[in-house]
Amino acid sequence: MHLRVKLLGSPQVFCDEHIIQFPFRKAEGLFYYLIVEKVVSREKLAGIFWGDLDQVYALKNLRNALYVLHKTLSPDLIIQDNQWIRINDSAPLSLDIDMLHDLNKIHRHSLEGIADEFLDGFYISKCPEFEEWVFAKRTQIKSFCIENLKSRLALCCKSKSYDTALEMAKLILKLDEFDEEVIRSTMNIYVSLGQITKALQTYQIFKSKVIEILGVSPDVSTESLYDEICLMHQKNMVDRLNNTRPLSLYGSIFGREDELARLHAFCKISDPSRIPKCILITGVPGVGKNHLIRHFLDTYLEAGDLLLSCKAIEINGSQYPLGPWHELLSRLSTSNLSLVGLHTPGTLSDMLAKSIERKRKKGNKVVLYMENLHDFDSASIEVFRCFLNRLPAYIRIIIESRNDDAHHIDALLKSAYRRDSLDYMHIKIYPFTKEGTENFCRFLLPSYKVSPEQLEVIYNYTKGTPLFLKEIASLIAEGKNLNLFSQKLQDIVKEHFVLLPKLEGELLKVISVFNVDASYKLLKSILNNADEQELAEAINSLMNKGFIIEKIEDGDRHYAFSHSEIKSIIYNFIEREHKRSLHERLAYLTREDMGDWSNIKWKEGLNSIYHLHQANLLIEELKARLNLLKLHLSFNHELFPMLSDETLKSARVPFSEMESMATYGKDVRDLLYEIHCTIGESHELEVLERTYYWLDGSYLIWYGKYREGLKKIYDTLYWAKNRGETKLELDCLLGLCYFGIQTENGQMLKKYALDMLKAAQSNFLDSYIGVSLRFLGLGYLLTGDLKRAERLFKASIKTFERLNTTRPRNSLSIIAALNYLGDVRHWEGRFEEALSLYEYCISLCNKQGLYHGLSLFHANAGHVAFDLKDHSLMLYHLNKSIQLNEQHNGGRGAAISHTLLALYWATKGEPGRAIDNLRKANHICATLNKKYWIGMLLYTKGIMRNIMDNRDEFKHLWIDELPESAVEYAKEAVCILEGLHIEHERQKACKLLTSLLSHEDISRYLTV
Repeated sequence: MHLRVKLLGSPQVFCDEHIIQFPFRKAEGLFYYLIVEKVVSREKLAGIFWGDLDQVYALKNLRNALYVLHKTLSPDLIIQDNQWIRINDSAPLSLDIDMLHDLNKIHRHSLEGIADEFLDGFYISKCPEFEEWVFAKRTQIKSFCIENLKSRLALCCKSKSYDTALEMAKLILKLDEFDEEVIRSTMNIYVSLGQITKALQTYQIFKSKVIEILGVSPDVSTESLYDEICLMHQKNMVDRLNNTRPLSLYGSIFGREDELARLHAFCKISDPSRIPKCILITGVPGVGKNHLIRHFLDTYLEAGDLLLSCKAIEINGSQYPLGPWHELLSRLSTSNLSLVGLHTPGTLSDMLAKSIERKRKKGNKVVLYMENLHDFDSASIEVFRCFLNRLPAYIRIIIESRNDDAHHIDALLKSAYRRDSLDYMHIKIYPFTKEGTENFCRFLLPSYKVSPEQLEVIYNYTKGTPLFLKEIASLIAEGKNLNLFSQKLQDIVKEHFVLLPKLEGELLKVISVFNVDASYKLLKSILNNADEQELAEAINSLMNKGFIIEKIEDGDRHYAFSHSEIKSIIYNFIEREHKRSLHERLAYLTREDMGDWSNIKWKEGLNSIYHLHQANLLIEELKARLNLLKLHLSFNHELFPMLSDETLKSARVPFSEMESMATYGKDVRDLLYEIHCTIGESHELEVLERTYYWLDGSYLIWYGKYREGLKKIYDTLYWAKNRGETKLELDCLLGLCYFGIQTENGQMLKKYALDMLKAAQSNFLDSYIGVSLRFLGLGYLLTGDLKRAERLFKASIKTFERLNTTRPRNSLSIIAALNYLGDVRHWEGRFEEALSLYEYCISLCNKQGLYHGLSLFHANAGHVAFDLKDHSLMLYHLNKSIQLNEQHNGGRGAAISHTLLALYWATKGEPGRAIDNLRKANHICATLNKKYWIGMLLYTKGIMRNIMDNRDEFKHLWIDELPESAVEYAKEAVCILEGLHIEHERQKACKLLTSLLSHEDISRYLTV
């Protein structure tokens, strides 16, 4: 009689393959203890299993239990005397844990069981010493098992037995899922097997686990390995590691060898022309444009090269303005870059060129891939037109577009080519001819002969399009009936789709619902019943079948369909209600992922709006659209937004032209009309409608349409006061305060800041209290009461310092008030103190990583340095202000910086530099119409005109920009600066006028 004892996992004892049933639990536990320990004293066993009894009773129970084991098992198995109890060494007995000493003897199929827990699920009540023993044995066996498995893993890797090595690694991770050394080994094994995607998935799954459960990040060496593999993935470097490139149905470049060779010849590095190169690749959908480009990039790019890509983003049937460039600039910039401020296509293209230059490593290639150019909005095309004039010589641009939409861009590129601005090539990709279709089928299915009749059917329904030919070839390879070819593409894809496993089919449906690339994080959330490992395997399977492709962005995985046509077909398969439900879930998951509306990226907000729209959640869509408008208004039109530090450093919003925002506003009005018609009136809807009026009025004011904008804000303010909508009332007062600042109307600013302060105090809204105190101080500053202004700025600082102890930090509100304290000192003529305050603002911004207002603080510091006649310090701050303004396309202060630099270079005899700065200052002042800036500009023009009148060599450069006399410029400067309460600036302008006029005229003019 042979006993086989299974102790790993749920314990079982077999006698000649029959399971033995023990009469009671303690007898069974006693047997397991004896079978492992081999020899134990009677007293010890009695204490372990009956420790709660007197020794006499405990020993009696032990004797009874041994009697039961003697009857249940072989009589010769247990040997005992008065002191010791032992297992008979010669008994026919085998234990599974004994096999752990030599894993090589265990069959591969039996290895899985060694990761099971020792005596899993076996428990005896009131036997704490037995439980302690079980726990200690589990730890001992687990450590021993891991050690042996690691040894075998190392041997397998050394002998390149990667499949076996992978099994070993999985077993170790089953025993210790947080063993990072084995995680790294697993990633390396997948790389060696050519399965880079699985290597990346291994890291992502481990990272989410270790953060969620342990609250720590992966080890630095693990992250470094992940970064290396990401680079391999992006550049398809796996062939360099394995010296092989696996062939697959979807990895071929059959029939496009000539086009590929042309691409390589055109983009060769040794080209002596040293001008940028642009390739336009056109063709019908499914002809293989993207596949050709990806194959070219895989073979053209090397480690260290920079690949940039951009494509249009569709929201509710229309492209969101400047979407391609906004996304590209966001990826090129650092995390705390502020994409804020006025823009033109020229400034955006400048910013793009400078960002690429900063990102590029010297000597490496740079490729910009513009995908689906036919979907680009008109504003994005205009940016590209300007970018063509700023292209660096090292860049290669690859543009993909459909045939019928390419003629405009083709004409644009030919024009640039004729001007020698770039080298240009247009590659047109055509579907295969009938002969080409036959050859392609022969290439895809070398063991299958396609008859002429079958070829006719195939060609009629594919028209030689490679995408559809691959689908048909897959069906042939699976032995499907050729009658399927008589159906259209939808039927072919449907046939392929219905054969997929359930999880893969649902995954495709979910990905088709996304309007952008689907993130792994959201896929995992929406498929919450799917096991993470199963989900990873389903994704990998769909990639191997050619349905989807993977993209890595900032270390995160995203998935998209290999062709937009397949996406449309899959999307149309989804039942209407299921489709609506998926959109609804994605809308709320996207919203949950974003957090507060004040801390989002513009694109994420638009994605949420898209899903809300498709789910027909009209009220929620309206709220989302209004929240996005508020965010945009804060970032683009408020110098010091009332937002936390983290928000300011992380949020992204696009630049906007008036036409773009008008289009967005029309979408909101159309939605309001639809809600009125379908849902009807409600107080909630009326509040949302009035919120839109306030936002619309604020935008109108920003664009200079003061009368229309003010009317909308006043109407909304009156309504909000009467209805008790305090938040909306405060927002309206905020808008009116910004209008007062924009027009430098101190009296108006004081009135509405005081109203805002009272409303905020009545409702205990501390952040609005702090902002209204700052606005009130600025109102007193503009009207000349500098002492009261100083007290109010200090009160604002104290308010926000108190708030920052209990809420997310809002450093910018404190820095803003400190800046205005610097203005007080500057206007008082206390220049050293002013400079100290401005430089303190700069240091705080740099410390917190904030860019809002930084260009203004440098401009202010440069202005004070100018007044102190410290020209080296002045040049540092003014140039830094301009650099920040150009680099981040936002902030203020450029007008003053260019004005003072124009004056400096004029007095230094640098006419070219002087007039260049003067033109830029003139443009900004004409746009924003700030009195202080214009007064300073006129003062500078007076001096420069006087210099020109005495230097004939300057006239041909300056005469067009300085048509008036020096006296006229000085008079206008005095007129403006008289009303601004900045005494030292007024005195400078008066002194200039004095030097230009006769003494009789001076007194008469100053009296006036």
